[in-house]
Amino acid sequence: TDRFGIIADCFPKSHDRFRGGFQPPVGNRQKRGVDVVFFFVENLHHVAVLCGIKKAEHPHSPILCVGSLQVGGSGKSPITLFLAKKLMEMGREVVIGCSGYGSPASEAAAIAPEGPLEASRWGDEPAMIRWLLPEAPIIVGRRRVLAAQLCAQHFPTAVLVMDDGF
Repeated sequence: TDRFGIIADCFPKSHDRFRGGFQPPVGNRQKRGVDVVFFFVENLHHVAVLCGIKKAEHPHSPILCVGSLQVGGSGKSPITLFLAKKLMEMGREVVIGCSGYGSPASEAAAIAPEGPLEASRWGDEPAMIRWLLPEAPIIVGRRRVLAAQLCAQHFPTAVLVMDDGF
């Protein structure tokens, strides 16, 4: 198991290359700079909502949003898998939302088809999640409100677990 004794549980034993556990983020200057910019932009968004400039949306409930101010490598996908697996073990219906970063599917939001996903079409994280948790529906796209609306329409009783939901 990993240092925390939980993350490795979300991966089947046959997938040992993903069982390395949580790796702390690399602390290089470029990455920290991007994190600071991201933090600033995110806080501007919150101020805009508080001032009434931007309206908060509530398209689906419940939603678990896994994210951090780290751009990558902070363990969001393994935590998403862990939460989804535990919720499913508790008898809850789960839908996983992924950005599909860098893929054609990331433009808006779409429900991924059943079966294996091509990383070139849907993104590497959705393909990995489908491989490790094939029974979970996946919604791919950067438009998070649209993804939540799709979840509400097609899976109204599901818990939407958003990977990198910030």
